[in-house]
Amino acid sequence: MTVPAWVEVQLAVGGALKLARGDPSGLGFFDTSIDGVWRSFRAGVICYPFFLILLVFRVSAAHWAASGMAHIVIVETIGYVISWVAFPLLVLPLTRYLGRENRFIPFIVAYNWSQIPQTALFVIVGADAATGLFP
Repeated sequence: MTVPAWVEVQLAVGGALKLARGDPSGLGFFDTSIDGVWRSFRAGVICYPFFLILLVFRVSAAHWAASGMAHIVIVETIGYVISWVAFPLLVLPLTRYLGRENRFIPFIVAYNWSQIPQTALFVIVGADAATGLFP
């Protein structure tokens, strides 16, 4: 039986938070099958709106005016997609070189899902830095 997508996201983020606290039992929350590794890239879609918020914090008003919103968003989105694709492609030969190829899929699954709480935290910190919202 397949788990609904929202349940998988909830479990995976819970597992990522456990790992962030140093609890190795968090690995048990991830689907480390081949299908699971592909589904973990949904995290990139979930993180994309947060990425856009961070982009607003990072780019100055003068740069928005000079380059145009569409140009900046398109270029940054291309970079975002490349980073999601390139990282696993760079890690795979490294795991082979280290003799740890059997850990590649669990690592990528955990890494991908961990991007959700990490990016959410970046937005909170970025919002504070940009606005002084928090004391």
